[in-house]
Amino acid sequence: MNSDTSPHHRLSFALYLVIATLLVIVPVICCISYLDFIEVREEMTGNYVRMENNTEASIIGSLVLVDTGLKIFDVTLDDRMRTAFEGFTAEYERSGRNPAMMDLKSLKNGFGGVMDLYVIDADCVIRNTTYEPDLGLDFRNYPQFCEQITAIRLGDEFVSDRVVKELKTGRVRKFAYMPTPDHAYLLELGLVSEEFNAYRNNLRFLRTVDDLKALNPTLESVTIYDLIGETIGTDTQTISPEKRECIDAIFHQKAGVEIFDAQNAMRTRYLFVDLRDPAYPSDPSLVVELNYNSSLIDEKINTLIRSHILITAFAILLCIVLAYGAAVWITRPIRTIVEDVNRVSEGDLDYNIRVTGGSEFVRLEKSINSMILTLKETISKLRASEERITEYNERLEELVTTRTTELHESNGTANLYLDIMSHDINNAYTASLGYAEMLRELGDPSLRTYANKMITSIHHGINIIENVSTMRALEEHETILKPVNLHAAIQREIDTFPDITIQYTGNPVWVMADKLLPVVISNLIDNGRKFAGQNGMVRITVEEADDEFVLVSVEDTGKGIPDSMKTEIFNRFTTGTLPGAGKGLGLYITGTLIGRYGGTIRADDRIPGEPGAGAAIRFTLKKAHR
Repeated sequence: MNSDTSPHHRLSFALYLVIATLLVIVPVICCISYLDFIEVREEMTGNYVRMENNTEASIIGSLVLVDTGLKIFDVTLDDRMRTAFEGFTAEYERSGRNPAMMDLKSLKNGFGGVMDLYVIDADCVIRNTTYEPDLGLDFRNYPQFCEQITAIRLGDEFVSDRVVKELKTGRVRKFAYMPTPDHAYLLELGLVSEEFNAYRNNLRFLRTVDDLKALNPTLESVTIYDLIGETIGTDTQTISPEKRECIDAIFHQKAGVEIFDAQNAMRTRYLFVDLRDPAYPSDPSLVVELNYNSSLIDEKINTLIRSHILITAFAILLCIVLAYGAAVWITRPIRTIVEDVNRVSEGDLDYNIRVTGGSEFVRLEKSINSMILTLKETISKLRASEERITEYNERLEELVTTRTTELHESNGTANLYLDIMSHDINNAYTASLGYAEMLRELGDPSLRTYANKMITSIHHGINIIENVSTMRALEEHETILKPVNLHAAIQREIDTFPDITIQYTGNPVWVMADKLLPVVISNLIDNGRKFAGQNGMVRITVEEADDEFVLVSVEDTGKGIPDSMKTEIFNRFTTGTLPGAGKGLGLYITGTLIGRYGGTIRADDRIPGEPGAGAAIRFTLKKAHR
């Protein structure tokens, strides 16, 4: 028995059952675990997203609320500054409306020294001020603010601004504006008071940040930037040029951005909080920077993956144990049957198969017992038949020996008759051929045509005898190739066909063949003669095919061979379907011999593309190196 069919190299049925069960259960467990992991991960991710949205909403809400409180506080200072503008305007008129002649320092002292005075010309440049650092400050560098103060200069009303930081120094001031009566200048007051810081500290922007960080563990830090790029509520006063460029772009575009640092697992969100109020020139809008640590989420997801893998592995292991136990229990009757059948197979045909649980197994066991009884009866009958067969074989061997001897004798007799017939017929054809040639040479010229036809007929008969002999030689003898003079063989065969014009073009060449090569030439010439007709012509050419082979072509001027028959005419009895053809034995023998010589043969048109202009049989022969 081959190793691949041996039972020792096959898995048990119980193991097959376990594998089949696992192939069904394991994908289900893995699918359920994966779907549960996806659901939990999505829920976890959604919770974090909602937590971030709530955090950002709380921060924005807190900033808006604080800004509203600051706006209410700013309004309480408006009356004080409106009153101060009365003296400021009076001084402008006293100086002859010349800012350079105004005594701004005396006015500042008159206001208690807490207000700085500014005179801004039509070019948005501070021309005179009590605060030297701002002298010459050009607000055209801040186009939006320049447009707003220009509109105030051309108006007629007092305009109060928010408590904001100075653009140059960052000091906290309360600003207000009043146009001059001639609208040539804009008067500005900047109130400085310690109560600003005290009140603003009571309304800190970051009051809720610590609470939010406690509620959102992924929130690492919160930083708030104002329009000039300074932080609010922290001691940090400087930021990197890259971050300043980013914050300026956010203020310019008035839209937040998000940046992810994969290397440090940090995600930074910049929120733009729009606090602009058309009633005030200054823009108190803020940018909030929130840094989220995504490593916490990644770690929880990794923990979730590990827990699902462990649970899945445990479930699969439990299924393997349960499936194996169930398979062992299910296959127990089968193992019992196998043990009993093995005992029977060892020759104990009187042993009965034990009955186990399960109606199907009971029926199987009864069937096996019945089969064993039938087997016993069959064995008895086979033994009796074996004796009869042995006796018959002895008689059959004697009969085969006798019949074989008789067959050899009959075959020898048939070959003897065939040899006698071929010898006698060839002798008769030889005598007839001699008389016909004498008649052609000595007779009346008018009878020469009939003499040629008679010679051709005799040659055709001789060709038939040669074909039969060739068939016997092909079947009885092995082909042994040797150098043969192809040129001489062709010339000899041409001389045997005087009744048709044969053109031959070739040079002496030796090929690998045997003594039957002339049969090939004779059959092809005879085939061309039959199809060319009385006035036709046969042309034979020999040329180089390549370094190893020569190409021989036998062409005729007959009606040609249809394309549908060109691949079939070398089969036995095929050419008989062509008009004027014989039984097809000649071309069959020719093809067989060329194949044994190691060459190829094919039917072709004498003129390519014109099947009706005549046929051409082309074959190759291997050159003999002498």
